[in-house]
Amino acid sequence: MTPNTMGAVTTTSSSAFASSSTSTNSSLLGSPPQEKLTRGNFLLWKAIVLPQIKGAQREHHLDEKSLALPTTLTITKDGKEEQVVNFARSLWYAQQQQLQGYLMGSLSRDILPQKGNMTMAEYLGKIKSLTDEVASIATALSDPEIVSKILAGLDMEYNLVVLALAARVEPITVQELYSHLLSFDACLSLLHGANSASR
Repeated sequence: MTPNTMGAVTTTSSSAFASSSTSTNSSLLGSPPQEKLTRGNFLLWKAIVLPQIKGAQREHHLDEKSLALPTTLTITKDGKEEQVVNFARSLWYAQQQQLQGYLMGSLSRDILPQKGNMTMAEYLGKIKSLTDEVASIATALSDPEIVSKILAGLDMEYNLVVLALAARVEPITVQELYSHLLSFDACLSLLHGANSASR
C-alpha cells in the first residue's frame, strides 16, 4: 500500500469515525426521565437529569455565558475574504432544540403555569416567580428554557406567535418574547372588544 493510499484510508477512517461520533452524540440524550419534575422533588429530578445531559455533552447549552455559534464564517479564497455558511451552527441549534425538548418532557403538568383566564401580564409574572424560585435553589434557567416554558402554557389563539418564533433563525430573548406577547395580547383584546361591540 502506497503512502498516498494509506493517507487516504486514514483520512476516510477518521472522517467516518467523526461522523459516527457526531451521530452517536446526537442521540445520547435519550427520552425524558419517568421521574417528572414537581414542586417537591427538585433534588431527585436534578440528580437524574443532570448526569444525562452531561453524558450527552449538552451542558454548555445550560450555561448563559456560552454564546451561540455564528451563522457564517469568514474565509480567505484566492486572496479575497468571503462569507460561508457555518454548518457547525446548524448542529449547535439542533442540539439546543433537542435539549429543550428533553427538559420540557421532564416537567410535570402541575409545574408549568397555564395562561387560562389570566391576563398576559399575570401569566408572565407567574412564570417569572417560577424561574426565580428555581434560580434560588439551583442554576438560573437560560433564556431558551424560560421561552420554552412560556410558550408551553399559551392557548391556541397564540399559535401565530409560536409559528413566527419557529421561523426565526436567531433565538429570541425573554424580554423580546415578553414584548411580543404583550403587544399581541393587546391586539387580541382590541379584536375581542370590537367583536363584542358589533354584536
